[in-house]
Amino acid sequence: MMVTKYYELLKKKSNEFLSSLEQEKEETKQAFMMVVNAHKNGVDLTTEEKEAIGEQMKDVFKTIGIVGIALLPGGSIFLILMNFLKLNKYVLPSSFQEKEKIN
Repeated sequence: MMVTKYYELLKKKSNEFLSSLEQEKEETKQAFMMVVNAHKNGVDLTTEEKEAIGEQMKDVFKTIGIVGIALLPGGSIFLILMNFLKLNKYVLPSSFQEKEKIN
């Protein structure tokens, strides 16, 4: 009974993680297309577009950092500590933070 409960929780969290990664992929793709289209058309990006691209690049680096930390020995302990100390808004990409706010 208890194993089933933990399995369902793990399954739910895994699905949330994968959907958040999918959202980050789409946001990164949109930012990249903005840059490509601006370059192809010889048009300068607006301030808002530049800010959106900058925020997305921060999210990409945060995602890389989280994956790197998770793969290191003791990384899971750091992730638990990070969650306990409420550092998620500084370390997690935006799509992961939105999931945190909903729960």
